[in-house]
Amino acid sequence: LVAVFAARSLFTEDDKPKPPPKVITPVIVERIQMKPVGDSRARGLAEVLRRGDAESVRVLAAQLKPSTDKQIYQLLLTGGPSEDKLLGNSAVGSERIFVGEAKISVEELHKYRRIEIRVVTNGAPPSEKTVLRGKIPR
Repeated sequence: LVAVFAARSLFTEDDKPKPPPKVITPVIVERIQMKPVGDSRARGLAEVLRRGDAESVRVLAAQLKPSTDKQIYQLLLTGGPSEDKLLGNSAVGSERIFVGEAKISVEELHKYRRIEIRVVTNGAPPSEKTVLRGKIPR
């Protein structure tokens, strides 16, 4: 009787394997080609994604110059109703690639005209230089 109780308590409902969380495949709502600005040789693509009710923008950029100790790349929305909207920062290593994703609604995204990647240098004086820009369709 004790052995049956012990064996039964080892296999309670809590010990049953739980199904893995449901993965929601993103749907690409739109793509925005990002073009180099000035002497930049970079190339990029922004994708507006929808996963269920959640919306976001994902950016992949290549052929960027690696960041120095005092530099960071910023992903921004510009040309909107107020200040530029910072979506994220990333250092770029020797692979010369920037990958970023930020949650933002399609409605909010379309309040801006452009999506940009800038390299920001913390120096005296600090400086900003846009290296990639894409036009957000309206």
